[in-house]
Amino acid sequence: MRSKLALFALTGIVLITTGSCNKEENYADLKVEKTEITLAKGDTTKVVIAQGSGSYHIVSADTTIVKPELTKNHEILLIGKAKGSTSVSVEDVLSKQHSQIAVKVNLTYVNASISRLIELFGMRSDRTISALSNGQEPSEVQKYSTLNTS
Repeated sequence: MRSKLALFALTGIVLITTGSCNKEENYADLKVEKTEITLAKGDTTKVVIAQGSGSYHIVSADTTIVKPELTKNHEILLIGKAKGSTSVSVEDVLSKQHSQIAVKVNLTYVNASISRLIELFGMRSDRTISALSNGQEPSEVQKYSTLNTS
């Protein structure tokens, strides 16, 4: 009876000590779908976290330029707030790996309909639409536009 009790105690001690060993978990390397993004002020774009541990922390170097939000689906929503360049840091909380996303926010001037702008200013539509939709500065738009003199 004593030997059974000693064997039971010894088995319990072995189970407790092996169960409490600090096991190092292996996680997939942190991988972000894109490392460079350009978007327009007021626009939102998403970047997928392709692999990692599943626990992430994101920080914008300048939230006045871009505001990042992490979704439940491991996507980072980047919201353009003001013209400029900054970066967003992605940290895998469990593996301690880091990744950076370079973000550039451009101004956008497409607040009125393109056809109305063409009508008002007599601009050539092919070049004007391209320049305006790329969020270029007004001086650059003028370079690509021609007045309708007829």
